[in-house]
Amino acid sequence: MQIFNERVGSQIEQARAENEKFPFDMTPFTKDDCIPDRRDESVVGKVVVMNAAPLRHEHQHSAYQLVLADGGNGANGGRGQAVFGTRLSDGHRSRWERYDVLGEIKPECMPDWAKESLAKIKQQEKRAIVGRNDDMEIRPMTQAERKYSYTQSMQLQGQTGNIGYLRGDFDSSGYGFFTTWNDHATRLKTDDFKAEFDDVINALRSDEYGLLKNRPAMSEYARKYPDSAFQGNYCTEFFFRADTEKHAYLIRCNPNKGDYNFYCYCYVSEWLDRHMQNAEKGIRFIDSKYNEKFRIPDGGKIIITAAWGEKNEYVCRYIDEAHLEIGNNLYHICEFAERMEKNGAFYEPKQAEPQPVKAPKTKEYER
Repeated sequence: MQIFNERVGSQIEQARAENEKFPFDMTPFTKDDCIPDRRDESVVGKVVVMNAAPLRHEHQHSAYQLVLADGGNGANGGRGQAVFGTRLSDGHRSRWERYDVLGEIKPECMPDWAKESLAKIKQQEKRAIVGRNDDMEIRPMTQAERKYSYTQSMQLQGQTGNIGYLRGDFDSSGYGFFTTWNDHATRLKTDDFKAEFDDVINALRSDEYGLLKNRPAMSEYARKYPDSAFQGNYCTEFFFRADTEKHAYLIRCNPNKGDYNFYCYCYVSEWLDRHMQNAEKGIRFIDSKYNEKFRIPDGGKIIITAAWGEKNEYVCRYIDEAHLEIGNNLYHICEFAERMEKNGAFYEPKQAEPQPVKAPKTKEYER
């Protein structure tokens, strides 16, 4: 009995200390204080009320209910239950479950202490984003850079320092955020890169940029930069490059429902820029005696006519001064010339067809 009384007394003291910790009205919030929650809608960036019932008795009050949601599949309104965020009363970051969300707090029910805490948290987040990404610059890609916003061959991945890419979509609602990461060079995926990459993506999802915030925000951002638009195989895509001190992030955007909405290819910027600078020389084609026949730009095409008259077109990529890719095959320039002569084949450049860059009308940004 004595042990029982001691434990009860300890619990009473903990409850008393808990009540003294927060000098404000601790009456629990209920559904009446909330905008009804819809599980298929995002609550990211909103202050939500967590159900107090599952909490320990001494925590069943308002201080443990108000959370600023900032991520998680559950918070995004899609598959999964995870809601990550910051508790307003003490700044504690944790994970909650979407099924415990009663709803977004009604503005008129938000207490003063919560408003002050929310303002401080948002100011801290803004300073953190600016502090981590103060050297980040984002701009529309050049035509030469666009080629590197698609998956490259293993040879080109190594030449350009391609670390990997992130593929994402905003779900059918346009407000989800589902992503898949694909590694290309794990040796380059350092802890510093991973921390920076998280900061870059979070910054691009913030109100300051908005490019990756949701589908309508992407459309709005793209509309501001019509020179980022380029006609792809079946729709208009938008191309942006974000640079930090050491890395380049090439972001290909498609703000259309039903498609993957973005691809973000990550590079060691020094390697990528050096390779593109060298590629500006063009791809050299020679005969077997090393006499230059012609040059084409990186990404240009050649037509190979076989000895029996069959013609085929191939995309060519610059590797270095002496190597190139033709279709899916890697050649030394002399090896290719000798093989063509041996087979009695003829090769010539295909004249590039001009492709006008034209942004779609506003209503076509969002289908």
